[in-house]
Amino acid sequence: MNLTIISIHLNHYEGFKSTFTSVNELYKNGTTFKWIIKDGGSDLEILIKIKRDLDLLEKNTITFMSCVDKGVYDAMNEAILGLSDNEMVLFLNCGDELTPEFINRINKESLRELDFVYSDTLIKGSSEKFISPENIDFAYLVGKTINHQSYLIRSKLLKQFPFNTHFSIVADWVQLMEIFRKEKPGVKKLNFPISIYEGGGISEKQNDLRILQRAEYLESIFSEWELKSIIKLSRIRQRSWYDFIIKALDSPKRSLILKLLSRY
Repeated sequence: MNLTIISIHLNHYEGFKSTFTSVNELYKNGTTFKWIIKDGGSDLEILIKIKRDLDLLEKNTITFMSCVDKGVYDAMNEAILGLSDNEMVLFLNCGDELTPEFINRINKESLRELDFVYSDTLIKGSSEKFISPENIDFAYLVGKTINHQSYLIRSKLLKQFPFNTHFSIVADWVQLMEIFRKEKPGVKKLNFPISIYEGGGISEKQNDLRILQRAEYLESIFSEWELKSIIKLSRIRQRSWYDFIIKALDSPKRSLILKLLSRY
């Protein structure tokens, strides 16, 4: 497996240290992989510390780049530019960590025919976790997503569907929607978690903007036929994101949605 880990960083040295320690455990386990750290132009003092830490590893598979970018999704796009088409990429941002299960078991997984491998997500400092579905379908992605810290994705897909930076806080969700709508990726859910998520991401802090940006994307892709198909999924009423769908589609199409809902 050609594994590449990409970490985005900006003035968060303590977060970098926790990710550094975690990634170093993967090196110690004998896993062959590349690690790309894309820094957005941190303070000089922090850059010196990071470079000092990376020098201790003495690994020629580490790439460190620091230049001002337009945000996390722009940085992620920059980081994938030099990748070949056949790499499996994990976006593990600074502050996130790999789980011991991933470190010890990923080498034993056969991923050759797969394009998208995902898992549940552990939350740092909490006994709770994000549970991912056993199968990713259209209905799930309409209202939910998979944490990008908890999936490996084939680099050819990342280059074919780069992060749309117009969607400043939901570009990873938009990317998954585009991939699953337009491609037929080989998909597998792992029975162990990939990452421990630090939390506090930008989409968590700006829920209203998150809903507005999702709405803008959904309105750009749904036809009347697709809207009817969504409404007919009886399980939609059993999901916590049912209200979210109505809010996200708060548009001229809302009257059609409400009319259809009254039939079920």
